[in-house]
Amino acid sequence: MSSLRDIKKRIGNVGVIEKMAQSMKAISTSRLSSAKSFRKANDDYLSVSKEILETLLTLEKKEVSSNVEFIKNMFSIKADTEYKKTLYVIISSDRGLCGSYNSNVFKNLSQNIANKAGNFLVFPIGGKSLLFANKLPRDNVLDLFMSSDIKHDLSDGITKATDYISSLVINAEIDRIQFIYTKSINIMLQEVFAETVFPITTDEPKDIEKAKENIAKNIVTDDKNFSDLAQELLKQYIAINIFDKITQAAVSEHASRLNAMSNAFDNSKELIRMLNLEYNRTRQGLITKELIEIISGAEAL
Repeated sequence: MSSLRDIKKRIGNVGVIEKMAQSMKAISTSRLSSAKSFRKANDDYLSVSKEILETLLTLEKKEVSSNVEFIKNMFSIKADTEYKKTLYVIISSDRGLCGSYNSNVFKNLSQNIANKAGNFLVFPIGGKSLLFANKLPRDNVLDLFMSSDIKHDLSDGITKATDYISSLVINAEIDRIQFIYTKSINIMLQEVFAETVFPITTDEPKDIEKAKENIAKNIVTDDKNFSDLAQELLKQYIAINIFDKITQAAVSEHASRLNAMSNAFDNSKELIRMLNLEYNRTRQGLITKELIEIISGAEAL
């Protein structure tokens, strides 16, 4: 049985954890509100920009030059497509204390690369994803990293990332880009999504034909200008998707941390209640024991 001093010490330690969890809960609530506002302010811009860029990237030319061959393959059919090499962009938090937020992303990535036999690349976004990527074979991880904290200026990191990734697509080193990130369904539910952004996938062949019927068949320009335009559009498309997924993941991260801190606060309160009960029982037991000893001694006289 623990002594009263040990139990009292444990109550004090758990009390410190309770106060920390309460503080972190307040901070997470504030940051979640900021992340939601940031996401909402950019939501219309992101959705419209992606729609425009997807349409522009599917513009066809009767004779497309070889260095923009990727334009021909911008659409694919989910059920029939086999990819040679996939780039996985994984988005995690920079810090911990957010429950299973990061581990769920890494679990999803591990499942995706399990049978790839090295035919994949990983681009880590967020400090925790970089630590996870360091456990993978070095040749399968891009020499590239950026923070996932939306409080910082993301423009430099996104620019470097889009230049690097677009060059991989144009040089046919990868034929698919998939983002693995967490999306907030509601404040209590966060789900991991593996979303393919390149090529633009569809379930039915007729959807591809319908899309192609609605776009121009010719561009009045020479091949060099068309090539430059196509590459610039691809960069903008990748940049928009990176920014979009980071802002969605930020909301999920702070919601996950808020839930984790709420659970920690509730658990610490319950643990303190149980420790106080144990303390009182132990104290009462010691008092009873002393009374019995006094009464027994008095009767022996």
